[in-house]
Amino acid sequence: MPGVIKFFDSYKLYHFAGRKPVEGKMALVWVPCFDNGKQVGALTFTKTDAALAENSYQDDQISLFYGLDRFDEIVTTLRYESPLFLMLNTDSLEGALITQELEPVGEEESSGKQRNSFRVSR
Repeated sequence: MPGVIKFFDSYKLYHFAGRKPVEGKMALVWVPCFDNGKQVGALTFTKTDAALAENSYQDDQISLFYGLDRFDEIVTTLRYESPLFLMLNTDSLEGALITQELEPVGEEESSGKQRNSFRVSR
């Protein structure tokens, strides 16, 4: 699986009004990603019911395409996780926004929440 992985440390958000074509699709949100001020890729969100453009790797940048229904989960990852990477399999063009670190289970749970009482066997 030939792949490309790009670290990024910052991003911008563009929420488009009106019609903005990106690779033949109508982008609603465009998120360019940067490493030390240099753009290394972008996340593009289009109408959920529209056919997505194909992910790509061009000019040393990874472009990933998502339906708008994925925006909240992706922007939550951008806001709360670090370090972050863009990944693309250059054969299948499957891509991902990925974290590097292992995440502890229940990290965001408050200690005051009541837990269900049940026994788990291992």
